[in-house]
Amino acid sequence: RTDNCRPDSQTYRKRHALSVLTLPPTLVVPTFQECKCDLIANGPEPDAEKDRLLETFVAWAKVVCAALRADGHWADLTDPCSGLPVLSERGGSYYPDVIGGQMLLNYDIIDTGCCKLLSHPKWHTKVYPATLFTTAPLEAVVPLLAKPFSLKQ
Repeated sequence: RTDNCRPDSQTYRKRHALSVLTLPPTLVVPTFQECKCDLIANGPEPDAEKDRLLETFVAWAKVVCAALRADGHWADLTDPCSGLPVLSERGGSYYPDVIGGQMLLNYDIIDTGCCKLLSHPKWHTKVYPATLFTTAPLEAVVPLLAKPFSLKQ
């Protein structure tokens, strides 16, 4: 007798997980905001700057995601602090924005020992990376990215 035909067996799960997992093409939209201070430093100023840029990104990305979702597309943003999705159910992994910038755009990274920082070609470590994902076609996304956005205080 073999356990391979039991639904709870590891072999069964591996064999059938791939047959039901179908992912549509996903567009990765990395964003970069210029910082007022160098994020390689620690302290109240960089912490306040990260909070400000996080608030700006989340507000903007929620507007973009809402527009894409209203058109019937899946869209989500990740929390740059945790790498977890904001609008969708959380899975077992996370998206690291710094590694994404390195892998997708070949940006340099700096390992400070406690974390990795992205080094933007123009702003160096005065940059705040964050990412939005969608199944919408590029033609639907570009006009939304071109729209001016202002965070109203």
